[in-house]
Amino acid sequence: MEDEINIIRDNIKEFSSKNLDEKDIESKGIDNDLIEKLSSQGIINSNVSSKYGGLELDKKASMAIIEEVSKYSPSVALYAYISGIYIKSIENSEIEDISADIASGKKTAAVSFSNKNDGDKIYDVFFIKGNDALAVINNDLFYVSGTYEVRESLGFRGIKFGDLKVETKKKIGNSESFIKALKYMDPELCAMSIGLMYGSMEKAFEYSKIRKLFNTKIKDFGPVAYTISDIMSKLDIIKYYLYGNGRIDFAKNFISSIIIDVTRAAVNIHGGYGFFTDFGIEKYYRDSVTLKSLGFMNIKRELSDSIYGEKSGFI
Repeated sequence: MEDEINIIRDNIKEFSSKNLDEKDIESKGIDNDLIEKLSSQGIINSNVSSKYGGLELDKKASMAIIEEVSKYSPSVALYAYISGIYIKSIENSEIEDISADIASGKKTAAVSFSNKNDGDKIYDVFFIKGNDALAVINNDLFYVSGTYEVRESLGFRGIKFGDLKVETKKKIGNSESFIKALKYMDPELCAMSIGLMYGSMEKAFEYSKIRKLFNTKIKDFGPVAYTISDIMSKLDIIKYYLYGNGRIDFAKNFISSIIIDVTRAAVNIHGGYGFFTDFGIEKYYRDSVTLKSLGFMNIKRELSDSIYGEKSGFI
């Protein structure tokens, strides 16, 4: 199985290096041509049921795909994650046929992660195009459509972010369907986060071997070399733990504690150049901040409930 995963990784690396220009994606967004390519490569349908046109790969293969993609384009990795949540949420609902269109790239997924939605407005939607989204309103899951109000987003600029003024809505289930979909995609969330951190540190590692200070490569300075080495060892540990069937809540907790520090360190190693988009490093920091707020804000409560085996830490 490990050999098969490595083959998948190599294929995704080759595809990503040729097709995922993050500067272009961040400035122009994810276009129709790229979405079709993501579908044909199994990036947005790797763990989707074959009845919807998906590849129905196992979890580790799906995780490896999103991890490798995230090294090159966190925005594309996030869209793959959102697509997985969307398709899983509408399983066995009256709109489940939409899954086939999303898996094939004919339609794009849009999901709200807000808990303040109401019947008139849906907040914090990640979308690419169109006028619809999945959203939880008062413990029920709705398929809504209307008009988007695009907002400025700190991270994942390859995907649009905003609020949707509701014109029509259809109840398709309860919030439990959405919560289960989030938990189902937790391994991919962790893999995406690991890929994002690896992507930032690989750039820092390569930069440290060519950048000179006082006629000396900065890799020869202890603070730089030790920082990169320490972080890479931690990333390898959490990666092997995650792929070795480690507990997802433990992995999420550890990732949430380091993801921003890791990407910030990668920027700092670049010095002032780290803040220039030309070097392609600052996006990892921006994306890490957004990703932590998106997928890890409740991890302490989830972890304590899991450890105690009952509701805890709520006072």
